[in-house]
Amino acid sequence: MLRACLIAVAIAGCGSSGSSGKRTAGGAGAKAPDAKAIVAAMTAAYAGAATYTDSGYVTRGHGGDGEEEGERRVVATKSFETAFVRGARFRFEVRDENEPVRGFVLWADGTHTFSRWYGPSRTTDDGPALGTAIAVAAKPSFGVLTTVASLLRPDAAGAPALTELAVAGEETIDDRPCWVVSGKRGAQPIKLWIDRATHALRQTSEPAGEETDVAKFRPSLGATLEVAQVPTPDFSDDYAEDSELMKKVKKLVGAKAPAFDAEVVGTGATGASPARASLAALAGKVVIVDFWATWCGPCRETVPRLNAWSKKFGDRGLRIVGLTSEDQDDVLPFASEHGIAYTLAHDRDGATAKEYTATAIPMLVVVDRAGVVRYTTLGAGNLDAVEAVIESLLK
Repeated sequence: MLRACLIAVAIAGCGSSGSSGKRTAGGAGAKAPDAKAIVAAMTAAYAGAATYTDSGYVTRGHGGDGEEEGERRVVATKSFETAFVRGARFRFEVRDENEPVRGFVLWADGTHTFSRWYGPSRTTDDGPALGTAIAVAAKPSFGVLTTVASLLRPDAAGAPALTELAVAGEETIDDRPCWVVSGKRGAQPIKLWIDRATHALRQTSEPAGEETDVAKFRPSLGATLEVAQVPTPDFSDDYAEDSELMKKVKKLVGAKAPAFDAEVVGTGATGASPARASLAALAGKVVIVDFWATWCGPCRETVPRLNAWSKKFGDRGLRIVGLTSEDQDDVLPFASEHGIAYTLAHDRDGATAKEYTATAIPMLVVVDRAGVVRYTTLGAGNLDAVEAVIESLLK
């Protein structure tokens, strides 16, 4: 989808290059516009938008602001998309067009901010700390995320205010007449191309070391956009059956499950002395071993199904043990919040995870009544298959 958007934007940019003109602000005898007023109008337009979408691309290169593409030597290109419903959802996605498997997605709903990284894959849950996630993501996004978020969510973005504003001229970007405003964001010089009619941001330019990042936007303020159209990231798409990660964990299938003996830190801890969770004590049961963490977004996605399985199949002989290297102080509030009904135990120093080659989470391992691994899966996208395996082993 992003690659298609990039092509569309690139064609639009190329098609308008002949009509893109540069001139000084105002004609002969015309009063020069006020840069602060232009930026204030842009800020107000974004602050008042109930919804916002865009698609565009950002190039890093040498020389020029990017409108005269032939004058720049581009060394990297990334495409991006933003979708925003005020008070409900924010999603930003960026892909490296030179290496499409690498990319980043940030998704926030006001209570949690999930950062999804690809190549190598990982997902973090930053809680409500949208600003922290934006700061971390500035590098993979070439700073575009900081620009967009500072307009839509200035309360969370934490970007410095624009200063030393001046009108640098007028230009046409994709057939849209724009004011060109120069200034600084903190100590960093920046140029903004602001649509004269809508006050939407059409282009930015800012230095990146010895190079320059030029971002082009196709913005839509107040677009028809439902909350359901701003989906959570697909946590399972790089856990395909033929991925290197899956090949590694599938080697467990058919072998005796590695033994473990861990201190119970969540549901199931009873008595004066700490309870233990061990594979040996569960002999004769079908066991799901779940490697997880409280900060892991897709792990949160699996919790409702694990709870459901514990209740549905518990009387028939299913037991679930969630192993995490986190301390009890982190685990107990999470277990209470999510009403976890199965056992959670402390995998000290990740020792059991290493035995099971659990290099990505969540990782589910299904062990039969004889202690043999019958199924393994990564991510939150293959839970129906796990349930089918459970049913077959409990017959």
